Amino acid sequence: MARKTFQQNTLVDVAVCTAMISGYVLNGLNVEAINMFRWLVQEKMIPNCLTMASVLPSCAALASLKLGKELHCDILKKGLENVCQVGSSITYMYAKCGRLDLAYQFFKRMPEKDSVCWNLMIVSCSQNGKPEMAIDLFRQMGMSGTKFDAVSLSATLSACANYPALYYGKELHCFVVKENSFISDTFVASALIDMYSKCGKLALARCVFDMMNWKNEVSWNSIIAAYGNHGRPRECLDLFHEMLEAGIQPDHITFLVIISACGHAGLVDEGMYYFRCMTEEYGICARMEHYACMVDLYGRAGRLHEAFDTLKSMPFTPDAGTWGSLLGACRIHGNVELAKLASRHLLELDPNNSGYYVLLSNVHAGAGEWESVLK
Repeated sequence: MARKTFQQNTLVDVAVCTAMISGYVLNGLNVEAINMFRWLVQEKMIPNCLTMASVLPSCAALASLKLGKELHCDILKKGLENVCQVGSSITYMYAKCGRLDLAYQFFKRMPEKDSVCWNLMIVSCSQNGKPEMAIDLFRQMGMSGTKFDAVSLSATLSACANYPALYYGKELHCFVVKENSFISDTFVASALIDMYSKCGKLALARCVFDMMNWKNEVSWNSIIAAYGNHGRPRECLDLFHEMLEAGIQPDHITFLVIISACGHAGLVDEGMYYFRCMTEEYGICARMEHYACMVDLYGRAGRLHEAFDTLKSMPFTPDAGTWGSLLGACRIHGNVELAKLASRHLLELDPNNSGYYVLLSNVHAGAGEWESVLK
């Protein structure tokens, strides 16, 4: 409807085009957003700061670093880089395109940073394997006088979990309790559960969960995952049924955690049951990760042909992680023929990964096929 109105509009200007770009981005139509931007440039219209801030997330979504850099150059020429909204979009674009170094360099040069800018940088560091940098940025954010919110707290707690940094995580917990406005936030509480769990403090994770006044699927998933990560599959299943009794509907993440926990504990029948339950009872379509968990579940139990049948039954092309899971299981259980098949697929997907050759060599060595190892 918006596109039809746009096409019928004879008074098209930058504001109208910017609104269309924003609409496309909000609906995940990133190629259309970029095409609209290119069209307005061809029509000799001059994009403003809102236009730039609107189109940059499309470059991020498509991981189009080349176009993102071109837009950044255009922003510099127009002197728009110091507009906070534009700066946030540039930071986000570089981080999403895998260039955290460029994101941080630009972020440091920004003369003014609001909470959105700080949060984007903290989240980007936390999600891209830089937990120490995320924690440091959180400290800097506080010193700058910018107020923390649920996003900054959750992202920093996630960084503490991945570092791991229990002492600083506890300090943040104290801050959350002191600032009463965050104590009831389910995302902050779920991040606390995850932090304590990954820092080896399952009892504290459970305390946070039990003290929550209101729990949603995120908090339930967090505590179920905590028990799964600590090798307590029976408690995982008990919590899953408590979750259902509380009237909370499980999502694809819930089942991913449950099936993974079953796989690590050797509970094959239970894992099979919950996989069927997910698709048949709850109508949740199995994703790549669910199939990978099932391959791992069968592989760990030595049921390699069932693992291979699951892999073949996937409604999409298996990725390297799924084939790698099968190859790893073949190494443990000494199935040379299936290992060769898995290796061929892996090398087609990632021919430069020497680790796959090593794994296959280990399978041959385990079977006493030393000539094949030398090859």
